[in-house]
Amino acid sequence: AMLVAWKTFLKYPVLGTGGHVDLKFGGSKLFVVNAIADILIKCGLFGIIVFFISILKTSNFISVVYNKNFNMVFFVFLLLSSFGFCFFKQYLLYSIILMGWFYPNKIIIKK
Repeated sequence: AMLVAWKTFLKYPVLGTGGHVDLKFGGSKLFVVNAIADILIKCGLFGIIVFFISILKTSNFISVVYNKNFNMVFFVFLLLSSFGFCFFKQYLLYSIILMGWFYPNKIIIKK
């Protein structure tokens, strides 16, 4: 399935398919279990770039709010969990990733 997904990605590299193309191999429909292949097919390079920027912004936001220096740890956690468990398909959990876009760059925390 990864080889067919890679060929589909090479066919639609910039914006992906948006989920409109079914993967087929030898006349039978394939279901993509690998989350990396799924996000490459559906979103393309543009979606991957927005996905990584969103994770970076959210991890920086979380580290500023909690006044800890663990932004890369949270980035790696979100990245591994999203690719390993198809995290980006669960909308409630995906809202955590998009949280960094909706808060200002400088946050004043009163103690």
